[in-house]
Amino acid sequence: MEHVKGEQFQIEAFFKNRARYYHRYILSEIIEKSEVRMTNVGKMTEWIVNPSHVKRYQEGYPLITKDAIASGLGTASEGDIVHLVDGAHRFIAKAYYGKQNKGIGWVLTNNQQTRLDAAFFQTMIQKAINNRSSCYQSNHTNAFRVFNGEGDGIGGLTIDYFAGYYLINWYSIGMYTYKNYIIQALEKLVDFHAIYEKKRFQQKGAYMGDDDFVTGTRGEFPLIIKENGMNYAVDLNDGAMCGIFLDQRNVRKVIRDTYANGKHVLNTFSYTG
Repeated sequence: MEHVKGEQFQIEAFFKNRARYYHRYILSEIIEKSEVRMTNVGKMTEWIVNPSHVKRYQEGYPLITKDAIASGLGTASEGDIVHLVDGAHRFIAKAYYGKQNKGIGWVLTNNQQTRLDAAFFQTMIQKAINNRSSCYQSNHTNAFRVFNGEGDGIGGLTIDYFAGYYLINWYSIGMYTYKNYIIQALEKLVDFHAIYEKKRFQQKGAYMGDDDFVTGTRGEFPLIIKENGMNYAVDLNDGAMCGIFLDQRNVRKVIRDTYANGKHVLNTFSYTG
C-alpha cells in the first residue's frame, strides 16, 4: 500500500511539474512578445466606429467593444494605439487595443494632440496619487487602491498599496506592453519597499504567474496591513489572490459599523480567515 501511495505521489508530482513548466513557457512567450511591443509602443492604427456608437465615444465613454467597431479590427496587435474615427475618418478618440473579458480596449483621451508616452502615464498616475493623499496620511488605514482603472483614466490597470508595497494588476496583454512606463512612473513618484504584479490575462483559465516580484526588496509574507483600524494578513506573491479586495474598503466599513455592529459574524468568504 505504501508503495502504491509513493507511486501515486510521484505521478501527481510529475504532472504538477509539467503543468508548472507549461505555464512558465506560455508566460515567457507572452512576456517576450510584450517586451518586443514595449520597444514599439505607440504604433497607431485606425478603427471606424459604428454610427450608433459614435456619440458615446465623443462624450467620453471609455470601454471599446467589438460591436462598436465597423472595420479595422484585424489591423492591430495588442498594445497598439488605436484612433477611433467616424465613417468620414474624422477623429473621435485615442485608445489602446487590449482584449479582456469586458471588451477589446480602452479610450485614453479625446484629444488628438495628446501623446500616449511615458509622460502621459506618469501624469495620470500622479493625479491618482494626489487624489489619495488623505489615504496615505491616515493613521487607521495603510492599504488602499491607488489607481482604479478607467475611473482614473486608464482601463485595464489597477495599482494597490499595501503598507509600503505596491501591487500592479494587468488585465490584458495590451496593457502589459506599457509595463515599463508604469514601473518608471512609480519609481519616480513614490517610495516603496517593493513592487509586485498580477498578470490577469489568463491562458486557458490558468493564472499567468509564478513569481510576481518586480523590483525593490522582497517582502516577508504574510504581511499585516491595516484597514479602518482592523488588521488583515496578505500575501502578494502567492497566486492570483492576495487576501483582500481593496476596492471594497468602504463596503467592509459599512458592514462592520452599521449591519454587524454589536454582533458576532462568521465571514464564510474569507481568503485568509
